[in-house]
Amino acid sequence: MGDERFLRFGVEPDQEANAVIEDQRARGYVVARKLAGQYFTALGFMEPSGRSMAVRVVTARGITIALDPQRATPLSPPVTYALLDQPIPNTQDADKDGFEEVFVERRTGAMNCIDVYRVRDVGFVDPVILDTHVFGQDFCPNTVLDLDDDGSAELLADVSLRGFEPLAPRVRVALWPRDHRFEVDGNPSGSARFAQAERAEREQQLAEARAHKDADSLLRVGIELAAYARLSGRDPNGQLQELESAVRGVVLSPAQTASLLAARARIWSDWNTPASPSESTAGKEAARP
Repeated sequence: MGDERFLRFGVEPDQEANAVIEDQRARGYVVARKLAGQYFTALGFMEPSGRSMAVRVVTARGITIALDPQRATPLSPPVTYALLDQPIPNTQDADKDGFEEVFVERRTGAMNCIDVYRVRDVGFVDPVILDTHVFGQDFCPNTVLDLDDDGSAELLADVSLRGFEPLAPRVRVALWPRDHRFEVDGNPSGSARFAQAERAEREQQLAEARAHKDADSLLRVGIELAAYARLSGRDPNGQLQELESAVRGVVLSPAQTASLLAARARIWSDWNTPASPSESTAGKEAARP
């Protein structure tokens, strides 16, 4: 008998959670974290060694979310789960949409990704849609925090920009809460402020690269500045202006010139082609390893 023996309607979440704790203890797991909301109790379980492994969310309908570790297969890495603490103090409604949320970290050997679940007052728990498609690629958020100190949580991702090898540009992307989702373009003014703050470090790198006539670094930083122009809402021409300004006046080798032309083409087309409806709604699933 497993967790299914606890699935019954009309239970009291915290009492039911205690029964789940006993069941998991018999399997060798101990409680790593317990969160109590108005309509749920969430439990994170770990091995005695301290490694987080599994998550349960209990509502009046019983166990509504059961995330267990997955063994590696030839096609996928091993996966474990960790329940995260509430990102906003004194509330489980982290995005101010009127519903409580549970944040779970999905861990693989390659990356850690955050998934979000919304608890409804009727006891159902739904995955929150995460808009994880930008720059013509999918990504996953790895941090939850109040980015702009407004009392509402945002998600943050470290994104390696693809298609610019061997320059390896990287940027940080914020997902903002809007309409029961988290979206890259969910808060235009917040995105612009975030991008401007990120630019300061790139401007310093740009000055250092110019001083050393480091064309590869200038190309990389120019691509990153173009990315932040995209996140702040500038059109394709404005994005390309950032790239071209970064390398203006610098002599490029034939290989670097080819990299510049390829970067221009990718920014113009892949970064600025709207995602299809299926990509937009299924971005979270596509970002799974």
